[in-house]
Amino acid sequence: MVAGSVCLPESDGEEGSPDVGLESLFDDVDLELAVAEELLAPEAESEPEGESAELDDVERFSELAEVVLVDFADSCAREWEDGRFGWIRRAPSSHKRGRIGEALVRRWARDEGLRVDEPEHRGYDCGIDGVKVEVKTSLRWNSRRFVFLQLRDFSYEAIALLGIGPDEVQLWMVPKKVLWECARAQKKGVSHHGSKWVSFPVGETPDWLAPWGGTLGQARDALRRMREEPERWGTERVVFDCEVDVLSQVSAPPASAF
Repeated sequence: MVAGSVCLPESDGEEGSPDVGLESLFDDVDLELAVAEELLAPEAESEPEGESAELDDVERFSELAEVVLVDFADSCAREWEDGRFGWIRRAPSSHKRGRIGEALVRRWARDEGLRVDEPEHRGYDCGIDGVKVEVKTSLRWNSRRFVFLQLRDFSYEAIALLGIGPDEVQLWMVPKKVLWECARAQKKGVSHHGSKWVSFPVGETPDWLAPWGGTLGQARDALRRMREEPERWGTERVVFDCEVDVLSQVSAPPASAF
């Protein structure tokens, strides 16, 4: 017998009798071919145990994340990107943005012709025209609100609330005594104990805050009012050397009076 050939069943020797083994022969050939194909097929690489389950978890969680993204997507990113003050929002931390706000207020004060002094201690950020000023900055939230957080009871006399949007700026110069009476207590977290905060929609300035600024010119006038009425607003009346010289000249009687 030739190797690989199929052995035919022997007949009963009677001429013309049907070969009953022929049908079963073809069935066996099909079975052999199927087995051979299975044996010769390349083996599939087996997945490490647990890898398939982990992949399923990643795919599933990815789908969940896409749903959650709708609620957390930065809906105002393009507006800030195209805005004049978008560079402030791109600062890497809130601390850095706070320092930028402080620098802007200092620059604004100098541009207004006001005297700006370095602080004598850490209880305030700078002196503006003799008033000890703390600066707090809020970039407009996506909910279109200004939110000023962690207002603490330090030794400043007035607080500069600087609100910045993509293409808008508002500034309030508020006496500390007014702020402390009207701001809300910030109770969450041990680090915020004793702090207060102010929050309001852009364009809806609270009544108690409105007299103290909004535009840059109004903020300048508010600071001047504090300087003129230090007893009322709790600001120390500082007399600069140049003012002393002017006052002495004005109050000095003329020589002919003697």
